[in-house]
Amino acid sequence: DLGRFEEAIECYDKAIELEPRNTSFLLNKGVVLMELDRFDEAEILFTKVLALDPSNDDARVLKMECLENM
Repeated sequence: DLGRFEEAIECYDKAIELEPRNTSFLLNKGVVLMELDRFDEAEILFTKVLALDPSNDDARVLKMECLENM
């Protein structure tokens, strides 16, 4: 249900506002954006995760998936 994804994005936005360096929030919002085929926005978030945590393999793989789908 797309409404649930949009609701999740709103929740992650609030969480990221409180903790902008929390890589879990950024990563999970990116995953939700991918579910909505919003790969360009998700890729930006995964890039931020990698800037904060260069060893984050999940972000690296998900970023590549985004780039393949853009």
